[in-house]
Amino acid sequence: MTKHARLSPSKWALWMTCPGGIPFAEANAEQLAKLAEGKPTSSPAAAAGTVAHEYGENMIVSMNHSDEDVRAEHAEKALVIRRNMEPALIDNAESYVAWANGFLFERPNIPWGVELSASLWYEPTSRGTADFWAVDTETLIVVDYKSGRIKVEAVDCLQIAIYLIAIYDEIKEYNPQIKKFRAGVMQPFCSPKGRNEPIWWDFDMGELDRLRSIIDAGVKEVHHPIAGQRRLVASQAACRFCPAKTICPAQEQKLNEFIGSIETEPAALDGELLFDIYNNLPEYRSFLTSIEDYVRDQSDETLVEKGFLRKAGSKRRSWNIPEAEVEAQMVEAGIEPFVEKLKTPAQVEKELGALREFESIVVIDFNKPKIIRTKEGETTFKVSR
Repeated sequence: MTKHARLSPSKWALWMTCPGGIPFAEANAEQLAKLAEGKPTSSPAAAAGTVAHEYGENMIVSMNHSDEDVRAEHAEKALVIRRNMEPALIDNAESYVAWANGFLFERPNIPWGVELSASLWYEPTSRGTADFWAVDTETLIVVDYKSGRIKVEAVDCLQIAIYLIAIYDEIKEYNPQIKKFRAGVMQPFCSPKGRNEPIWWDFDMGELDRLRSIIDAGVKEVHHPIAGQRRLVASQAACRFCPAKTICPAQEQKLNEFIGSIETEPAALDGELLFDIYNNLPEYRSFLTSIEDYVRDQSDETLVEKGFLRKAGSKRRSWNIPEAEVEAQMVEAGIEPFVEKLKTPAQVEKELGALREFESIVVIDFNKPKIIRTKEGETTFKVSR
């Protein structure tokens, strides 16, 4: 993005479901800045995601661009990036690359690109970047590559819908044949075994116009001139990455409801309240963790004043250079770099295709069952009909 979007596509769940969240954070920016002092501005997962995207982009260009010099330049960049990537992240990115290569091999000479930056129609001074796009006859295809482990569904994901609409606006003058749209989420860590392609969301021009209207309505609510009309709505989706969740009155209200039920036995809770608390457990955990982090960041003087002491955490040691360099130094010192570990039943099954003669020595047990909402009970943001 040429300028960081106020209403970023990646944070659509925040501003579409909690219209007051971003204005509230902006109004309390000074307080939030003090709370954030000394904390990292980016997480390891975000940093890994950036590296995986850069590697994927360069690999795809190095194998598919029509210009030999461009291919060579990007191949060299990819090689440099790869040296500092963990094996699991390399496999993750190369799954995305393999899909893109196969897609383009089957469709030679179609318009395509990676990391295309397009102006956001609802915020024209900002731009959004799509990881992969192509025009296949009358269909515009946009794929969002996600290297993380938090599963994202393609259908109803307004992040990719925003990218797709922005790219369509950018290229429609030169591609008047476009009538259909295919939005995909490529997420290797969350893909079913044996599947190496995006999860798709297909729609037509009428649906694209409807999605644009839904997004425009959400933007309008965020921009409402009366602060009281900009709703604060605490939810798992909205609060996950909200910078103001530790001081948010909507979060506080939800937490008070939760705290009010703590001294009650679960069996004595009203049925609606019981399941409301259960449904919101991720929010409560997130909020309580943020309180723990905030208290941990207080000065020693404040802790003593409140009757607490700071105790050093357990020591952890790790290597601060790439794994290959550590391995080389260990070999030079006469140390075996890796500790052999017995393969699990799952690893044996993957290698052989079945457990076969090992079945008699395998014990199967189960983790605690997950209680999930039925489709009728879902409260997540839905845009599909």
